[in-house]
Amino acid sequence: MDNYSQIAAIRRYREHLSRQVGRDIDANVAARLWVRKYARLWRIVHEVRAGTGA
Repeated sequence: MDNYSQIAAIRRYREHLSRQVGRDIDANVAARLWVRKYARLWRIVHEVRAGTGA
């Protein structure tokens, strides 16, 4: 995923979070949450591909 794709995904995630919470979410907070979520999913996928995961 290139930088522009990440920025677009973070913006969409921020909009999603703002709708769910019912108030505006800071872009930096949304970015940190998105990166944490993306990193967790990346580790899961790569463990499964390596044969070390569930």
